[in-house]
Amino acid sequence: MVNLKLSLPLINNIQPTDNLTTSVNVTLQEQANYQIKCHYRLMAVIVHLGDIFSGHFVTYRRAVQSGPTVSSSWLYCSDELVKTSTLTEVLDANAYMLFYEKM
Repeated sequence: MVNLKLSLPLINNIQPTDNLTTSVNVTLQEQANYQIKCHYRLMAVIVHLGDIFSGHFVTYRRAVQSGPTVSSSWLYCSDELVKTSTLTEVLDANAYMLFYEKM
């Protein structure tokens, strides 16, 4: 079993590399426009508890909030148990899968 702790960015800026932008002849204006559209916000973290042969999946996810703003509250979800969680717990989790939402 691999137990590797990764850093989970709350905002992920997925930019093309210099090699990619130069190889496809993207203009500076096009590159600037593209960069604006490359920000993603962490919305959920899936965690596997157990080992390679058995275990359980739990989820940390942002709480639902009405309106255009994004909630800063997090929930821990495991089967029928749903409870509030802290951002520290989310970022300290041993993530199996991350879900990001385009900003």
